[in-house]
Amino acid sequence: MVSGIVGGLGLFLLGMLLLTENLKAVASDSLHRILKRFTSKTWTGILTGVGITSLLQSSSATTLITVGLVSSGLLSFTQSLGIIYGANLGTTSTAWIVSGLGLKVSMTAMSLPLLGIGAFLRIFLQGAWRHLGLVIAGFAMIFLGIDFLQLSMADLSEKIDIGGFVSPGWGGRFSLLLVGLLMTVVMQSSSAAVAVTMTLLYAGVIPFELAAAMVIGQSIGTTVTAGFASLAGSVQAKRTALAHILFNVVTGTIVFLSFPIFIKAVLLLANWLFGDQETLSLAVFQTSFHLLGISIFLPFTSFFARQIERLLPDRRSIAWVPRLEKDSPLGQEQAIEVGQKAVFELTRELLTLSQQMLKTGLQNKQRYRLLDLREALRESSSFVASSEFDEDREDRRPLRLRIFHAFEHLERILELLAQSHRLHEGAEGSAYRERLSEYLQEFLNEMGKENERLQWGHRAQLELDEDYAKIKGWFKAKREEMLQAVSQKRLPIQDCNRFLTELFLCMQLAKHFWRILRSFQTSEEVASLEGKEEGLQELSRASEL
Repeated sequence: MVSGIVGGLGLFLLGMLLLTENLKAVASDSLHRILKRFTSKTWTGILTGVGITSLLQSSSATTLITVGLVSSGLLSFTQSLGIIYGANLGTTSTAWIVSGLGLKVSMTAMSLPLLGIGAFLRIFLQGAWRHLGLVIAGFAMIFLGIDFLQLSMADLSEKIDIGGFVSPGWGGRFSLLLVGLLMTVVMQSSSAAVAVTMTLLYAGVIPFELAAAMVIGQSIGTTVTAGFASLAGSVQAKRTALAHILFNVVTGTIVFLSFPIFIKAVLLLANWLFGDQETLSLAVFQTSFHLLGISIFLPFTSFFARQIERLLPDRRSIAWVPRLEKDSPLGQEQAIEVGQKAVFELTRELLTLSQQMLKTGLQNKQRYRLLDLREALRESSSFVASSEFDEDREDRRPLRLRIFHAFEHLERILELLAQSHRLHEGAEGSAYRERLSEYLQEFLNEMGKENERLQWGHRAQLELDEDYAKIKGWFKAKREEMLQAVSQKRLPIQDCNRFLTELFLCMQLAKHFWRILRSFQTSEEVASLEGKEEGLQELSRASEL
């Protein structure tokens, strides 16, 4: 009996693990895209959370993916709350599968062939088929585990009557609530804990009311693991864990305090839908529990998000800098999107800072901001470099490479701005600074259009290219003018060297900002622009500056 319970639980947990991990592996990019795309509104986030959690059979997996998206800046914290609500509701899918199929029909005859098919796919095929094989094997193991639990619980019901040891009042309910919480913490899975509770109920070991009290505890217990895991995570991870905890604890408290009324309402609904079937009634109870929580929190989502952000403020000097959560890595597509956003934000910040420093020089305030931006660049480049890289997606390699080209140019800009005190060694250089400031303002105007992918239309590309060609020509003419003045003894060599140093810094700043633009245009686009427009031949020699 004990060996059957332990073995059945082990099969169930192992099946859940195989199903969840391999579904994530085979559809990681798709899941991230779905979560990001369908969360513009809270209600769409709820539906998305329900769907993905039902697929993965793990609210924890959905929550970890969400934390990764929020930490990387691809989702706002407010958007993530809808997914968290939906993930809690989606976790009830296990209860419906167990009560509607697993306990009604012996799945052993079907599960064993599925287990074999899954093993053959894993051993003999390659790529995504290997993961699909483990998904099938995991699904089969879940139902095998349910069968073993059902048989073992039937023997247990003949020897133990838990209802006889626990009083039916508030004290007994609270005791079973704590048991349910402890079960989830030990098993590290609320789905497994609910499956065990359902088999206990089906076997007649515990009455319905005590099983319902255990489900409340299991819903609260599922937040404990996430809470502990978030302690070493980012602020975003802590916020997500706190939202998850508050949602379940507040809902659990309300349901527990209104337990007699809530139970009667659930039983009336379940009897009307399914007749007198206790396991299905327990699935209705768990679903109603989470629907009640959503109805309570949904109208106050924005307020709820603000309060959590106030409790756990983000104290970083630059809040948009992405952070890679070790338990929620992003796929290649999302890493590229984060890299593009980082390049956009850093370029816009450095354009604004450059204009300030061209006017005032390197002040203490700007010096500290440069240090912050250098750290932001380091974290952003490390984030993209540490993310997943799919060697099979050759079409994404060029874009990933362009991001690192842009990061390299941003590093050069930071080094040049650290020397900007040399731009103010003589008043005669004001013409260079003014000309460069005008050019940077044109660039900044385009950045102000929120073009986070740094991919301009054909006309805007031509305008920025023409601006660069003009400023390059202007700087070269000034350089020639200075050298002529020295050769004719109209200018001391020391003054000429100072002017040329200032001129060189301005030229380099202009070049690197322009090269960031060009980092995100394909070689075909560059060739097309250079071939169609007269006067842009200088662009092909830009790297010589």
